[in-house]
Amino acid sequence: MLDDCFMKGVKKFVENDNYIVWEFPASKDAYEKQARPLIYSYSIMSRAYGTNFNDDNFIKFFNDEGFDVYLVDWGTSSLFSLSGWTLDNLADDFEKLITSLLRLYPAEKTLNVFAVCIGGAILSYLIGKKGKDVSDKIHRLAYYGVPIIGARDLGMEKSFKTFYEITQPYQAMLKNWGVSLFLLDSLILNSVSMSMLTWTWDQYFKENKNGSLANIINWTFDDRWVPYSALTDIIYQGFIRHKHEFHIAKKDNIHFLNIVGKDDMLVKPSASIIEWNSPIPQQYSSFKQMILNTDHFMFARPGFEPEKTAIAWWFAGYDFSSLIYKLKTDKIKYQMVADRAELIISDAILNGYRKASDVEKELLITSLNEVLENNPSLDNIEDLSDRLIAAVKVRNDMAFYEAVERKIMPFVNKSEHRQGE
Repeated sequence: MLDDCFMKGVKKFVENDNYIVWEFPASKDAYEKQARPLIYSYSIMSRAYGTNFNDDNFIKFFNDEGFDVYLVDWGTSSLFSLSGWTLDNLADDFEKLITSLLRLYPAEKTLNVFAVCIGGAILSYLIGKKGKDVSDKIHRLAYYGVPIIGARDLGMEKSFKTFYEITQPYQAMLKNWGVSLFLLDSLILNSVSMSMLTWTWDQYFKENKNGSLANIINWTFDDRWVPYSALTDIIYQGFIRHKHEFHIAKKDNIHFLNIVGKDDMLVKPSASIIEWNSPIPQQYSSFKQMILNTDHFMFARPGFEPEKTAIAWWFAGYDFSSLIYKLKTDKIKYQMVADRAELIISDAILNGYRKASDVEKELLITSLNEVLENNPSLDNIEDLSDRLIAAVKVRNDMAFYEAVERKIMPFVNKSEHRQGE
């Protein structure tokens, strides 16, 4: 267990026999101090410092954006402290953490969650168990590599189901014990082949900088015990009971971002991609999906600065719709928001335009021209986008914001739902 090395100087917000919550305060020179904290819920099957041992890790991006981050490290290094810990225990402790943080951050009455792999499965279970008692406390939720479509084509499905069936007769005997992470790794490799391991190591060799390769080696061989009861509960919920069902309940109040690794061999894209023509995207206050050219372990890799920046900005509300809201309501920070208008508006409109139908393109150009006081028709969307950006930066009046909301937002919302198809 290398916490003393990789977590040196990091404060523990919670520590008990079963899990630790590490506290990473927002950077003192953050772009904007965020009122809501961010819970980073990591997988139960690995050490949480895997999220933090590179200089350009997700936590740094979140801290630089002004978030206080609370990293949940599920599990223990001691075999004899597991005490029959189940999925219900994990979910209950997650709810206690949410309650504790909302006492510290009472202003907004909600917080944000970034969940990776089984960290997301735990939260899905908790929301399914407690419903609005939990979901009403979450503002923005992002899943990364989470098997939200059940077990469809999941790389490790066969091995985990076999493990569950073999050990089921002995569950009562094993309930207070743990499963070695090395054993779990062997099960995963058995189901996805050595090609995954070879490909992954090749990528890390290419990316080696700031000691990242040495850190990956240490992380890989730092064994731990995963609570047997919790593991079998997760296998049952994710691979057996739900099968191919979508198991996140409808939550109108949550802004939801789904992040998928195109080369993910552990949680394959078909197990986590949400179809854009399904009813699921309409179930949330807003929905966005990012399909990235990476695998299951981007959170542990150096690089990917544009992707990590985009995710941090999404949590901070610097997408197009949130930008309009901030410009309209926050006069004090107007210039701070306007500084980002160029990148945000350009991305929202240009990407949306490329995905739009011919009818939608015509509607967007017409609407934007009306917003910009009936300027002559423009030949290309780039010129139109430039004019809108300039208008945002110099016009701080309510009529302009209302026009953008009324005429442009319906198109942008629709085009954002189309992205990724």
